[in-house]
Amino acid sequence: QKIASQAVSAKIDIEAQLTLNNTQIEELKTKQRQSIEQAAKTSVKLEEDLAAEQNKLKNVIVQLQQAQENDQKLEAQIAELSEELEKQKQETAQSEAGRKSLGTELANLQNQFKIQTDSLATVQSKRDGLQAELTTLQKDMVAQQETAKQTVSAKTGLEAELISKRSQMEELGETQRQLIAQAAKTQKQQGLALAASQKQAEGLKSALGEALALTTNIDTELAKVQKELQEHQQVALQATTKQKQLEHDLKNEQNKLENIANELQKSHASRQNLEARLADMNQELENQQRTTRQSEIIRESQEAELAELQSQIAEQAATLTKTQTKGTTLQAEMAALQKELSTGQITILRVTSANIDLEKNNKSLEEKLAATLNQKAVLEAALKTTPAPAKEPEVLVAKVEESALKPSKPEPHKVSVPAGPTFRLTGKTAATREKTPASEPEAKIQKPVIAATEKPDFDGVDVFIKSWAKAWEQKHVDSYLAHYSKKFQPSGKISLAAWKKQRRQRLGNPKLIKIDISEVKHKTTSASRVRVDFTQKYQSNTYSDQVVKTLDLQWENGGWAIVKETSRAI
Repeated sequence: QKIASQAVSAKIDIEAQLTLNNTQIEELKTKQRQSIEQAAKTSVKLEEDLAAEQNKLKNVIVQLQQAQENDQKLEAQIAELSEELEKQKQETAQSEAGRKSLGTELANLQNQFKIQTDSLATVQSKRDGLQAELTTLQKDMVAQQETAKQTVSAKTGLEAELISKRSQMEELGETQRQLIAQAAKTQKQQGLALAASQKQAEGLKSALGEALALTTNIDTELAKVQKELQEHQQVALQATTKQKQLEHDLKNEQNKLENIANELQKSHASRQNLEARLADMNQELENQQRTTRQSEIIRESQEAELAELQSQIAEQAATLTKTQTKGTTLQAEMAALQKELSTGQITILRVTSANIDLEKNNKSLEEKLAATLNQKAVLEAALKTTPAPAKEPEVLVAKVEESALKPSKPEPHKVSVPAGPTFRLTGKTAATREKTPASEPEAKIQKPVIAATEKPDFDGVDVFIKSWAKAWEQKHVDSYLAHYSKKFQPSGKISLAAWKKQRRQRLGNPKLIKIDISEVKHKTTSASRVRVDFTQKYQSNTYSDQVVKTLDLQWENGGWAIVKETSRAI
């Protein structure tokens, strides 16, 4: 009985030890599962964070490359603007030289015009003097013509009187001849009448002498009158010749005056042309100066943008450095976790070795139990040879038999280390991932559910429109085209690639672009689409218009994108 009670107590101790070992094993299993789960979660989180940081790092590198490309483009644009500015300065200098030469030519023309004006005044004074002389000569000619007319009329009267005297003389001669004839017929009558006839003849002779004297006087006066008339005619001829000469000279002076007036008009026209040319050159110079100022403003704005981009690049470089530092820290943490995981594996190996030791203990306990059963058999054989004992020992033996018949054989604890979970990361940021709760089993830890959807930001539509207009206005073609979706449908029968090429050309040709947007209206057409209507005023150095534009926006990849664009003229 003592041996039996010792065996029972030993069995109870062994069972208690086994129970304690099983409890410790279960606790180790629980801790192992928890450490494995925690390691898996930490590994998942670290992988997610590392992937997110790598994505951020890639984005920062892409942004840095874009910033460097933009910097190079800006430097190229600044170089082009500098070249254009130098060309404009050279053109301005040439314009100034041309303007000075034109000013010199204008001063020379003004001097020539002044000289021509003075000569014209001299010619006009000469013309006035000649016209006064011509008027005097015309008056003298009129007086001489009146005198000649009077002389001609007097000559005509004298000629008429001479003709009458001659007729009287002829009548006296006829009478004389008749008297001589009558005297021949009758001498007596002739003798008687001879005295009378002689007296008459003497009277007639005296009258004839007087007539002849008068005729001589008339002829003399007539000769004088003719001489005077000839002189007057010569004077009139000279006056006429002089008048013709004066008229010719006057005509020549008038022609010269007309030529001078034509030259003056030509000089006026040339002066007006030069003034118009000078005004055009001044306007062109002002336009060039305005363009130069605008180029300087654009250059200053581009330099400011370049400085801003450089500051952004510096910030992004600092962010990149921080990200790299954080990535290094995460890698260190990952290495520590891997070390912890290896430590956990070592712990698992230790638990496995402890399980092996427990199995050995179980085997030794089984052997001890078999020995105890043998001792029981010996005791039973001994008891059969002794009287029947009290009931209590039988009960004890029965209990020992029950416990012997049902020995505790704890199964060895098998620890299985699950393979590392495989994750497929989707979505844009780590913030959108759903983490696996700790209460879920290992099967769900290996395949975490990661969300990839975001709610559309309808409040950010205005910001998107302003960003689109700013990229267009600043001629940032890549940023401008990035506002359009890959599903964008250009109007007309044109492909998306051809449309992008066309837009690059149209944004690159103008030197200056200005976009004004007003009267913006939103209309939500679906859970992820919105239609925006607004008035757009476009102005450049080559073209300007005003239209009502409609943009259909689609929420995709965590942001808005243009899928359709229409416009109509106002």
